[in-house]
Amino acid sequence: MGDTYADIARDKGAIVKPETPVIYAVKNEDALHIIRELVEQQSADGIEFERDISIISEDEEFTYRYKDYELETLMLNMLGEHQKENAALAITALIELNEAGIVDLDFNKMIDGIESVTWTGRIEQVKESPLMIVDGAHNNESIEALIETIRNYYHRDKLDVLFAATKGKPITSMVDQLKEITDTFYVTDFDFHKALDKQTIFDEIKVDDKVLVDDCVRFIENYEGEGLLITGSLYFISEVKAKVTF
Repeated sequence: MGDTYADIARDKGAIVKPETPVIYAVKNEDALHIIRELVEQQSADGIEFERDISIISEDEEFTYRYKDYELETLMLNMLGEHQKENAALAITALIELNEAGIVDLDFNKMIDGIESVTWTGRIEQVKESPLMIVDGAHNNESIEALIETIRNYYHRDKLDVLFAATKGKPITSMVDQLKEITDTFYVTDFDFHKALDKQTIFDEIKVDDKVLVDDCVRFIENYEGEGLLITGSLYFISEVKAKVTF
């Protein structure tokens, strides 16, 4: 993938095929412009979130609308507005496949399936007291969605953060966002060949209250603060869940 939103859009735009529906939700204006251009060039049937597809959120429930379809009071197991958007894209894809005669869609089964989906390590509460949340956010967009969910669903302004990352990730901008909801910022690393050394992270980030953690498993198991968010990498979260008894 490229380094800019525009480059990434060009790479991912390779999925756009002539006279074929393509369903997308793109927030960056440069990337959206490129996807729209590719859709036009290929004479594809572009189906765009917020233009053709809409959702209306009310707390944890939402209503889905597309064409003449309206599905009310949908509720997901996964938290976050971004997950509602993802679900809306999946529903739209199934509707398009049904209209093309490729699948015979049972709407009740589809709704049951959408509402029962879980994703381990994505805004997952693993402990109630003290509150512990794990999330594999590993780029700026997923960090932004994570922060929004912490505020809107957990109603927490501040948490302690335990952070580890892999090489090649935009850790400075990720941490700059996380600072908004951070009390103490704990930095660690984990046993993975692409893991970024904790000292490298510690030296690079600009956080006033930051602490190095040598043994993340022991730290988590002995944590007695008000609330801990564990994030930075899906690989990190996988190791934490494999080694920590919550």
